[in-house]
Parts: sequence; C-alpha cells; structure tokens
Amino acid sequence: MLRAFSRRLALKIIVPLLVGVGLGFLVVATISARMQARSVERLQNESARATAATLAAGVRSSMLTGNGIAVRALLDDAKANIDTAKVRVFAADGTEVFGEKAPAPPKESLPPLVRDAVGGKKEGASPDGLHAFAVENEARCRSCHADGELRGILTLATRDARTPIDGGDPSLAAISRIARAAFVQIMTARHHDMLEDYFAELEKQTPGVVGAAVFSADASQYFGRTKIEVPGDGVDRAVEKPGPAFTVAGKDGSRRYHVMPLANEPRCQGCHDPKPRMRGAMVVAFDPSRLAGERTLFETSRVSLQHVMLSGLGRMVTGMLDEVRASGTVTELSLYDAAGRVYYDPFATPTPPRTVAEALAFGRPVSTPATPEHPEVVLALPLANEPRCQSCHGPDRPLRGVLEGRVDARRAAAEIRNLKLQSLAAAICTIAVLTAIIVFFLTRFVLSPVGAIGEVAERVGEGRFDAKVDVRSEDEVGRLGQRINEMINGLRQKLELAKFVSKETLKKVESHDGEVGRGGVRRRITVLFSDVRGFTSFSETREPEAVVEMLNHYLQVQAEVVVKYHGDIDKFVGDELMARFVGPDQELRATQCAVECIRAVAAVADHAPIAVGVGVNVGEVVLGAVGAADRMDFTVIGDAVNLGARLCSAAQPGEVIVSAAVRDAVGESGQLVFEALEPIQVKGKKEPIQVFRVSGAGENDGRPPT
Repeated sequence: MLRAFSRRLALKIIVPLLVGVGLGFLVVATISARMQARSVERLQNESARATAATLAAGVRSSMLTGNGIAVRALLDDAKANIDTAKVRVFAADGTEVFGEKAPAPPKESLPPLVRDAVGGKKEGASPDGLHAFAVENEARCRSCHADGELRGILTLATRDARTPIDGGDPSLAAISRIARAAFVQIMTARHHDMLEDYFAELEKQTPGVVGAAVFSADASQYFGRTKIEVPGDGVDRAVEKPGPAFTVAGKDGSRRYHVMPLANEPRCQGCHDPKPRMRGAMVVAFDPSRLAGERTLFETSRVSLQHVMLSGLGRMVTGMLDEVRASGTVTELSLYDAAGRVYYDPFATPTPPRTVAEALAFGRPVSTPATPEHPEVVLALPLANEPRCQSCHGPDRPLRGVLEGRVDARRAAAEIRNLKLQSLAAAICTIAVLTAIIVFFLTRFVLSPVGAIGEVAERVGEGRFDAKVDVRSEDEVGRLGQRINEMINGLRQKLELAKFVSKETLKKVESHDGEVGRGGVRRRITVLFSDVRGFTSFSETREPEAVVEMLNHYLQVQAEVVVKYHGDIDKFVGDELMARFVGPDQELRATQCAVECIRAVAAVADHAPIAVGVGVNVGEVVLGAVGAADRMDFTVIGDAVNLGARLCSAAQPGEVIVSAAVRDAVGESGQLVFEALEPIQVKGKKEPIQVFRVSGAGENDGRPPT
C-alpha cells in the first residue's frame, strides 16, 4: 500500500483530500448529532420537570382537600394516561406513600401471629412478648373498605419499653399523647362532629380511660359527653399560655387528669382566627387501677387509628403510629393490611432513592439524566410545607415530602440513536458523492492530463522526440503541457545540434552552469585525420545530391569505427574527418581505428576508385573554445595537431601513417604491423620526420590497385 501510495500521484492527491473531507464531515456530523441529542435530553428533562410539576400541583390540590383517596385516584389516573412516566410520592421521612401494593405474600411466609390473624384469630401473643390484634372491618368502615372481615393487623411489643403502662404519670402522658394526636388529625380533617363519638368510644373501649374532653380558651368544656372537672385551676392554667402537659390528681385520689395545652397552631388557623395564642386544652381522665398494659395501649391505638381513618385522612394514620412509637410505650410496632403486607413500621428506617434522599436533605429539585444502564430521566421535586399545608402536616418540618417523576427515555434514546445513524449515513453519502465528484474532476482535469504528460516524458526518455502533449486547457496543467512540448522541441533541436559538435564540446557545455569562456587547457591527446582520396574526380561526374549522399555514406562508416574505439569526432571538413582519442591506450585505439577505417571504406567503395588516407599523431595540445564571443568552436590546437594533418596529407590512398611517438607508445602489438618509411619533410618542420606505415596483421596495406 505504501509503495502504491509513493508511486501514484492519484493516491497522493485523493487520499489526503478524502481523509480531510471525510474527517471534516464526520466531525460536523458527530457534533451536530451530539447537539441534537443534548437538545432532546434537555427537552426530556424539561418534560419530566413539567410532568412532575403538574402532578405536584395536582397532588398538592388534592391533599389540600384532606382526602388521601383523591390523591391516590389522581396518581392512578396519571399512571393510566401517561405511559412513559411514573410518579411516586415520598413522605418527609423517605417512606413511599400511595405506592402500588406488592403482591400478597404466601401465608406460610408470614410471621406466625400475623398468619393466625389473617386466618381469623382476633388476638395472639408470642413467648417473646409480641402481641397481635386484628382490626375488624366494621360496618362504618365499609364505605371505603367494602370487602373482607378484616381491615388489618396491629402488632406491638411493650417489653423493655421505657414507658410501661403502669399507671404512673409517664404512662398516662403516653396514652394522652396518642389521644391528642388523634384529636388533632380529626380536627385537621374538619370532622369535629366525630369527636364526641371518638371520645365516647375511647372511654368505652380503653381500660383505664374514664373520659376525654376538650376545653375552649375560656376554660369551658366544648367536646366530650362525660363531664370532666379538673381539680384546682388546672384548666385555667392550661388555656392561659402555651406550655408542657401536666398531670393533676383527683380529689379522692382515685382519678388522675392529664392536661395538655392546645396552642393556636398554623393547622388550626384554617378554620379559626389566627390572633389568639391558645385554642384551649385537652384533658384525659384516668383510673390508674384499671389500666391493662398492652390492652390499654392497643385499644387506644386502635380506636384512634379507626377514627382518623373515618375522618378521611387515610395515609395520615402513619402519623398516629409515629406518635405511638414516640410515646415510648412500645419497642416493636407494625401495621399489616388484611393480606399480611406490611403497611407501616415506624421503627423501620426507609431507604429512599438517591434523588429523593438528596431532595429531602437539601430541599431543592434533583434530577439525573438517562444513561444506557438506567434509561430514565428522574426528577425529585420537594413538596414544601407551605402554610396552607400545615393544617394537616403541622409546622414542625420544612418539607412534607417529595414527588418523584421518572420519564422513560428509551423511546427518546432510540430516536437519538436513529438521529446519529441518520447523521452518519448522511455524512457517508455526502462523502461518497464528494468522492465521486472529486475523483471525476481530478481524473478529468488533473490526473489524466498529468498521466498523458508522464507518458510523453517516458517516450522522450526512450529517445522518441516525436512525442507531443495534447494541450486542451489553459490552466496550470495546460501550461505545463505547453512547457513540456517546448522542452521536447528544445531537446529535439539540441539533439540535432549535437550532431554538429563533438562529445567533448557537449561535455564542456554541460559542465558549465553559465557561459563557456574562450581559452583552453593542455592535454596529451591522440589525433586522427582521415581524408577521402579520389573523391574530387568522382564528384565531377555526378549530381551534387548524389555526391553528398555518397560522402555521407563514407563518413558514416568511419564515424561508426571512431565510436567503436571510444574516440570523439572533432569535426568534418569537406571529405576530411578529424577525431580525438584520450585516456588509457589512446595511441593503440587510435591506430586500430585508423586501420579499420581503411577496411570499412574499402568495403563500401564497391570497386569505386575511392579510398582514404589516414594520419595519426600524439602530443601535447591545447583543448578549449576558440573563435568569436558569439561563435566558437571547441577543438584542439597545437603542433601535434598540425603534424597529424600533415601525415594524413602524406598518406597514400588506403594507407595509414603514424608518427614515431605513436609507434613508440603502441609498442609491439600482435594485431598491428609497423613498417618504417623514409623520413618525410613536412611544412613547418626543419628536420625530416620519421614515420611508419601501419597495417593489420596478415593483411596487405589495404591500398586499392592502381
């Protein structure tokens, strides 16, 4: 892959471009999907808050009626009509109220006393001191509890209680506290008409209680059929100002009266003028000798719970059980329904959900977003204990509970997933379309022209200078193609010009980045001069075109021989050829080249009276550029060159003449035969020059017959 990437321009352009575009679109799509998902989550939270707030308002309004059944009906209706939301109400202590009933437990799993009570036994006790009392479903209860003979089971234990029912002042205060709690709740429910019956039944059913009454702020008895006369100024003292409860002994010592001042609390002010400090006092009269321990405690609790239930407060019976526990008379206390389910245990420590616990602890709404593990938006909304609520709940707590709303986010989560998938699909489709467009345009306008230019360049590299780029655009690629065509034309011209100069000239030019200056250097060079003999008379009888063609033919075969022996053709002068040889064995190679030129021309002369004479010499010369500033010739100059030309002139047709310097440099060669000739006098030399004729071994001198 890396090799393909390094060798393909298309990959170098397309891959980074697509990666950049792809990442850009994916980032944009991801950010967009996340923003939309957050918007959906925010709308979910707002929906959950709105749902919880709406239900909280409905619950609050229903609660203000004092009718718990109406609250349950509201929650049941919300559950039936809002399929994605769940609403639960928690009391101030974290206990869930108005919750769904759990399935009835199997009878064999119930505690023995509770199992016996469910089976029809009215009372029972265990060896460890636990007592169970069946609460019967009387006729007056059937308006709300139509089915069954049993309304519930109350279990309690008094062993080791800090306040035993023994007739002492603490036990009288405990019983009175329970009765006072029932009185307050019945009045809160605005059922003062039930008080006379409550006091009468409390006196009739509870061993040791001989009367109960409520006195108004002027110390006159207002509720209670049994006339109660508290000795001394007990009632006057109680209605004077708020204060703690106290016990007063009767005149004969057989009766004791527990007096409880009734302050004008906020829950009373819904019906009464808020200005007076006191509403009155409540008195419970006892015959301590008739107190019966658990029986007294049970009957007080049962009668009080029953009348609170009859007043329509429903769930508020838990407050009554809390008062029984707070009285210190019990160590265990539980209320079961008719099926054996635990309805309330004031000794139990509830464990509310985390959001509910935080809302109760900090008094502010608490919400949690949905997660894949818990696909619900949860909002816990505190229910403030407002003044209008204190008529039922009293002023002792700032909160009366928490409303928890749970909105199922799985549908929204599915929408979010679909949204993300759609965004991803849109991004992929966009990338695919862009890829196709980019590939098309790059291929059409960049890669194909560049590929065509590359093909032309390859053909030029192979020496095919007839190639040409087909330029069809005027952009950068088109201009590049034009430059390539111009370069090819320049190369073609240079190649043609190279035919007119020597290799050494080309090297000299190529080795200079700038202008080639005139001048030269000394070097030892072997020069070869070859001249066609008989060509003048031959050309007189032929057309010029034929003459040129024939001359080129002779010169071509000689040039090929020069190249064969690694020589460099310096120039052609008419029918004469001048070549240079440098480097190791230059004299031997030049001599061999001269002998083979004789053979080559003889082979192509085709019995024509044409042959060549060759002269070879070696020596120090000056190699460099000679001529005008704007027209130079790169050649060799020196006495050795002149002597080489004189030797060529002295050579007969088909004869090779070399100087003594060449003969000495070649030495004895098995391929060449040297024959000493008479010294010759050449122009420019005072003394005759020793020369040698050279021929190939086993050959004649190569001269044509005369």
